[in-house]
Amino acid sequence: MTVLNSKRWLAAALLAMAVTACATDTTEVANNMQLATAANNTGSPLSPCPGDPNCVCSCDTREQHAIAPLTIPEDSQAPIAELSQLIQTMPRVEIVKQSEDYLHATFTSFIFRFTDDVEFYRDGSVIQVRSESRIGYSDFGVNRDRIESIRALFQPSAQQE
Repeated sequence: MTVLNSKRWLAAALLAMAVTACATDTTEVANNMQLATAANNTGSPLSPCPGDPNCVCSCDTREQHAIAPLTIPEDSQAPIAELSQLIQTMPRVEIVKQSEDYLHATFTSFIFRFTDDVEFYRDGSVIQVRSESRIGYSDFGVNRDRIESIRALFQPSAQQE
């Protein structure tokens, strides 16, 4: 094989790998675009989950991603600030951004140091939630469990239901 043929073969192989890596199911892209449009129409800054099962979001209607929003307790004066204080008692958490109606925090796993982004958005009498792993395909339910743990601490009456 000549040097010129080797370079052409290498270029063709690299091009084939790039095309394969970029190939995406167009149905999934269309569904995510529809979900993003729906989320933006509600005024929520929370994006719907991607197709991977490592995310939950109260603004997402797909079964594997859907989770109920948090109900704001009746006696709560500043629910996002209270939520911020609550999650700061949890291990390996960092507040990224906080305002009166929005909170973004990251949680880092103990052993492998994986980072999950968790967002909360006040929407009337509820707080919309979103929790997603930054890397990997599956989170083995960690994000859903985290939100349910936060729910149990934030709305103690939810445990009795």
